[in-house]
Amino acid sequence: MNGDVMPISVKLSAFLARTPVPTRVACFVFFAASVADAALIPFFAVWALKVAHVPLPWIGVLLGCYAGGELLVTPLLGGIADRVGRRPVLLVSTAGVGAGFVLMIFADGPVMAAVCLIAIGVFECMLHPTAATVIGDVTPPERLTGSYALLRFAANVGNMIGPALGALFALASLRYVFVGAGLSLLLATLAVAIFLPETKPSRTSDKSNDDEDEESLTALTAIFRDARLAALLLPLSLIGIASSWIESVGPLYANISGSLSETGIGLLFTYFGALGVLLQLPLSRWAQRYAAHVVILIVAAVQTIAFVFLLPHPSIVLMVAAVTALALSRVFLGPLMHTLAIEMAPLHGRATYQAAFSVASDLRDTAGPALGTWLFAAAPMLPWLIAVPATLLAGAILAAVVRRHQRTSKPSGVAP
Repeated sequence: MNGDVMPISVKLSAFLARTPVPTRVACFVFFAASVADAALIPFFAVWALKVAHVPLPWIGVLLGCYAGGELLVTPLLGGIADRVGRRPVLLVSTAGVGAGFVLMIFADGPVMAAVCLIAIGVFECMLHPTAATVIGDVTPPERLTGSYALLRFAANVGNMIGPALGALFALASLRYVFVGAGLSLLLATLAVAIFLPETKPSRTSDKSNDDEDEESLTALTAIFRDARLAALLLPLSLIGIASSWIESVGPLYANISGSLSETGIGLLFTYFGALGVLLQLPLSRWAQRYAAHVVILIVAAVQTIAFVFLLPHPSIVLMVAAVTALALSRVFLGPLMHTLAIEMAPLHGRATYQAAFSVASDLRDTAGPALGTWLFAAAPMLPWLIAVPATLLAGAILAAVVRRHQRTSKPSGVAP
């Protein structure tokens, strides 16, 4: 065992030594954002029910406001870093999200909370696409998959730390969970201000490039202009919406049944993040042996298994099994989607294409909790019964689209 661990740690250290500073900053931004989300999401439904006194069917709608701001603005501003640069956009977005979370502690009632969450989403719409684009700017094609695996690794570390941080703050008050989330993003602002140089490619006077830039001004135009992109995002959104039910509805499901306390929820999602930390890099390397469409089919199968585990009863053992399966599916899917966005994007449209992929995440975080809690209020088993066929169908469609894309695209040297 020690002989296996040492080479992995040595390889990771060597990889980090070769990693450009902008990539490290982008990974820290993803880490900080993941800490904030992971500290907040597992406790949000419990906070809404016990502190804000939100009726059960409307809890998901309130949580959807968090990503609702993103969903409304991402198609217009998500790719703005292609215009004004990566550094200023990351400074504004991380500072805005961090300050918004800190202000949530003063939210008095669901209406004020909804307004704050929408404002946070407006700032956050630029965060993930821009940080992911920074990596595409400084990474050669043959190393893209490895760099995005490192990005997901950093996010998974945040997913591991976040629930523990949230549980610590929740011991004092569920309101204080928002403070921990805000401080994490403000640290990211400091890192960007000190360490991140501008990575946006310089423009040329070539007219074709200018025309290309004009066409890719917004994420919406990118989707409408590139039919392959639209075909990818629809099934990807469906997979994401279904997966969000485990994170948003699962804790409420287990808490109401008496299987998990607030502390238990924090420990469960700390375990979820720890799995990503341990498995992201080795499983990403393993997945590179297979075609992208095969990896997507694996994702759909594993995520379906997660829902099957929740059908009998939300016991601790079954919740752990479901979260384990969800972590595995995220490990495989995350780097692949970022890589595909860079492969499809024109040189000066990378942030716009990353923003287009971010729209799928926004739909997951907005429509997912709202639809999931509505289904759960109707019947506790209904979310899982619907998620099983929906995930299998979306996975099959997404795999077919990716297979067709890679058959018709010029090889780039990037492992799928």
